[in-house]
Amino acid sequence: MWGPSNTVRTPSGMIVESLALTPKNGEAIGEIENDDGASVTLIYLQDGFRARIRGVYDSNLVYPVETANVTLRLPVMQANAVPVLKDYTCTLEAITPDWARKRETMIEMGVVYRPGIHGDPANVA
Repeated sequence: MWGPSNTVRTPSGMIVESLALTPKNGEAIGEIENDDGASVTLIYLQDGFRARIRGVYDSNLVYPVETANVTLRLPVMQANAVPVLKDYTCTLEAITPDWARKRETMIEMGVVYRPGIHGDPANVA
């Protein structure tokens, strides 16, 4: 993912080099068995995620401060396998500049999303 695709909606227009998501509960929390003891399905809990965003620093943009809300727009698969874009209201945990010689200045933001927080009922799983 590269470019101002509005993946990070705050600040709007940020050029994102990479976005890594880590689910809070990446493993199944349980399973449902049939009568012979075989596992029929696993139970996953949609309980939010952490994200690490790396983008090009732009002095014309106004970046949020730590603990502020940041909106991520991410593709979500529907039952018919057609992806739609969904906005997730996250909390900014950390923002750090990344300077190095002979390349553009980068900025990294760590955010966390938890369903039902921020008074956003649309994000309740």
